[in-house]
Amino acid sequence: MTVKDSKYTMSLVNLVQLICLEKQSAALILSKEQSQEGVIYFNQGEIIEAKAGPLRGEDAVYEILTWIDGKFRLSSDVLLPRRTIMTPWDHILSEGRRRIDELRIEGKEVGGQDEDLTSSEVEQDSALELDLIYLLSKLEHSRALLTEGSEQGQPPMPLLIFSNIVKNVVDMSKKHLPGNGFEEALSAARAESSGIDLGQVVKGLMSDELLDKGKNWEFDADTIRNTYLRLGSSIVAVLDRFFRLITERFRSSSATDRWKDTCATFLDELKQAIESCHC
Repeated sequence: MTVKDSKYTMSLVNLVQLICLEKQSAALILSKEQSQEGVIYFNQGEIIEAKAGPLRGEDAVYEILTWIDGKFRLSSDVLLPRRTIMTPWDHILSEGRRRIDELRIEGKEVGGQDEDLTSSEVEQDSALELDLIYLLSKLEHSRALLTEGSEQGQPPMPLLIFSNIVKNVVDMSKKHLPGNGFEEALSAARAESSGIDLGQVVKGLMSDELLDKGKNWEFDADTIRNTYLRLGSSIVAVLDRFFRLITERFRSSSATDRWKDTCATFLDELKQAIESCHC
């Protein structure tokens, strides 16, 4: 999944911190204007190597953390290089923050607010952005599982994946959408889903009983496939409306636009994964 980077100074720092806290083994691949590219490698949450132009190791990490107006992609399907960075990740990020602060004092553009926002609004947007990055990390994991597919005639795995997607979105809705925000997303999506009762779909996916019953499905392959596609279509409709609502919570209009593009990219990839899943 490709995600446009935010202009907030802490955005990449937050992302790197999240990857480390989750103890992921992956490559964070980044690009910015003027065709500059960089990559940070993680092994079990530790930063082990980085490259940015001619820079290598810690210097490359510090350079990358100052980038703005770029794109990033997190890939777990990568051959990890030999470790050259021995400094603990939290020490690296602490030093990275210090260097960013120094550059800002010197008047250099290294991120920060791109509009006339108060410090409180910037903090609120940063918190929302971090939660959205965390949510997309979970949803991307679910999408990857769908892409891997499941064994023929065994529908519980897609059901479990859909259930996890719904539960993650509901949790974030409770935190960031006022009142019955998720219910609003359901209502709006229902009108766009060709009559599918999304309320019942979501209620079912939140139910352990449905998952238990799914283990004993004995339908023919076509029925399973059609049911799976209808459920997948419903999930996409709910996510689409949820993303519209959550991105409008940003105080920065440019952040709203960037994250709308980000979420649209994810939805396109999720649709492809659903359609290609062999269940």
